[in-house]
Amino acid sequence: MRMNIFKFVLICFLLSMISCNNKKSEETTLYLFKLDSLLDNQPELVLDSINALEGVKLSRFNGAYSDLLKTIALDKTDFIFKNDSVIKKSAEVLSHYNKDFAELYARSLLYEGIVRFRMGINDSTAYVPIKTATNILENSKLENSRSAMFAYYYLGTLFFANNNPEQSIAYFKKAIQVAKHFGHRNYLYNSFRDLAWSYMQNYDWDNTKLCIDTLSGFQNLSELEVIDISLIKSSYYESVNEPQKALFINLKLINDTLYLKNSDISKTYYKVSKNYKNLDQKQQSLFYAEKAVENITDTANLLNYFYYENAAEIAASLKHWEKSSQVLIEAYRLKSKLMEINNKAALLELEKKYDLNKAENEVLRQKNQKFLFVGITIILFMIVIEGFVLRRQFIKRKKAELNLAKSEKQKFEIEHQQTMLDKERIELDLKQKNFLLPIYSQISERNEMVKKVLQDLKTNKYIEKNSSLLQKIETTYKDFTQSSIIDPAMFFSDKDFFEFTGIYMTDKRAKELNSSDKILLIFSRFDLANNQIAILLNTTEDSVRSRKSKLRKKLRDNNIILKLN
Repeated sequence: MRMNIFKFVLICFLLSMISCNNKKSEETTLYLFKLDSLLDNQPELVLDSINALEGVKLSRFNGAYSDLLKTIALDKTDFIFKNDSVIKKSAEVLSHYNKDFAELYARSLLYEGIVRFRMGINDSTAYVPIKTATNILENSKLENSRSAMFAYYYLGTLFFANNNPEQSIAYFKKAIQVAKHFGHRNYLYNSFRDLAWSYMQNYDWDNTKLCIDTLSGFQNLSELEVIDISLIKSSYYESVNEPQKALFINLKLINDTLYLKNSDISKTYYKVSKNYKNLDQKQQSLFYAEKAVENITDTANLLNYFYYENAAEIAASLKHWEKSSQVLIEAYRLKSKLMEINNKAALLELEKKYDLNKAENEVLRQKNQKFLFVGITIILFMIVIEGFVLRRQFIKRKKAELNLAKSEKQKFEIEHQQTMLDKERIELDLKQKNFLLPIYSQISERNEMVKKVLQDLKTNKYIEKNSSLLQKIETTYKDFTQSSIIDPAMFFSDKDFFEFTGIYMTDKRAKELNSSDKILLIFSRFDLANNQIAILLNTTEDSVRSRKSKLRKKLRDNNIILKLN
């Protein structure tokens, strides 16, 4: 019993400890979120706050998050990174939280690439993590986030460093778009500045000029930003063969103390010398060429060869042979050293290439056999694939033929159905004509009879006196009246009445219809006009309209649904 109580108390204690730890971890996470929001404006404060957490035990997530914030804060305070171990570990841990904290994981990958870039690495080891971060942000619909802006900017920078201007231009444009969205003035300026250099790298002078104009339009330019724009303008004018404008800018830069403090002055003297040389002012060109040589700071840089070579060429053009030879000796010394290094590298490659032993030859033979086997396998595979393709094409062709035959059959059936419908319509029209023909024949005979009677009356002058003639007229009148009555039974059967109206004669509703109603109903179904019906029934149009009105009422009363014109 005591043991069970002890276990219960122990479990409660452990649960309370876990609950406290979780609560403390959540509080630390919220604290890190707060520090994250201060990174842009107070990186030093964030760095001090992160360092203050070194003695505190943090969860894996909070530890990785704090390492990320520390790396970002160090980068913003111009720290010189010696390795990428801290940010690499942070990215590895945060990869397990990618689902819930996609942007945080993307930022860790982004700064993994940025740290390597700061260390002077421009290859795929810097590119891959930044590109992966970009993909995560885009897949998470975060392409307009601040992290995406940094990712696009550094991808553009890496492509520029690797002499791929088209890709760098594309990414700088994306960075500009996001920077405009956030109104981030500094990154908007930096992106336009580097975009201008990328356009120059791509020999696109028109867009370079547009970028220069855009940069010049920025408000509150700092001294360093003015120098940046001057350097871009100088290189632009040199590229479009306007050395006078480039010279004016370069001379102004030489007199700028801030520029002299933060740049390689030899490079600017070299550019001024080139400007004067293009303007055919050789004395001035030689003066600045010598200044470029005199102000070399990094004597170990073998590319100083260009400074010496430039001075030697200008001195020779002025026939200063002694000065030219002195400088040329140093130029060739540097060039020889550079060639020696290149030759050593080439020889090392040749040694690696041709220093093959028996084992390597055996490996090469096996590799050739492997290639042969792979080649035969690929050929056989291609043959099999081709067979499948041909078989599939055959099946598709057969299927198409069957579909075509089916379509033709359906077309034939539709045409057959249409023919049958046309046949039925023609038969119905024929029945209607056969129905109307006897009626019109009766009318014709009746009219002829009346004509004869009238003819007799016309020729007889003594009708009133002649009783026999009067009797004849009366008899004829009765016959004429009797023959003018149209009896439905004389012209159509019960079957015909059903076909014309859809009503069986045996239907109790049909019994409510008299002969006049039936004949009027059939005439109406034939779409005969009132004047036509009046002629057929030997009456007036008003009488026909009156009969139709009564017939409609009778149809409604007997629940007979028929359209009556």
